[in-house]
Amino acid sequence: MRPEVTHLLTPLTAANAAAVAALFDIAQSEGGSNGWTSGAIEDAIRNSAFGVVITTDQLAVLGAALALTAGPDAEVANIVVDNRYRGAGLGKLLLTRLIEQASSAGFERLLLEVAEDNTPAKALYMNAGFDKIGGRPGYYRRNDTKIDADVMALVLPG
Repeated sequence: MRPEVTHLLTPLTAANAAAVAALFDIAQSEGGSNGWTSGAIEDAIRNSAFGVVITTDQLAVLGAALALTAGPDAEVANIVVDNRYRGAGLGKLLLTRLIEQASSAGFERLLLEVAEDNTPAKALYMNAGFDKIGGRPGYYRRNDTKIDADVMALVLPG
């Protein structure tokens, strides 16, 4: 059973970078792939990256999203939810806020790569309006297995 929690959405900042990096590390150990350290997150923020963090009222990080900027586009670098809270709609909250941030900042599109076999994430993105625009063969690695990625894009209002 998933613990009940009151959650808060806050911007991703250097102050919460260490907690977000720890959550990204847990996801990586469960088969994800990211390499986002606290220092890398802080550097990205200094270089115009943006994101959102979901915390409890005790400031425990339950999920986070990070987006990088590239000209007129922004790219989702990572979205992760603590595995105890998966399926509770937190990923949708993170993605919705990330889309709002990208749109209000004037970006034209939000891009992302998702593992071809990550059905829940692909459903989340398609329900948010993302369309597949390409692919990357062997983009992800899990142990000794190469996994193809779908490249997806969402045209932002503006």
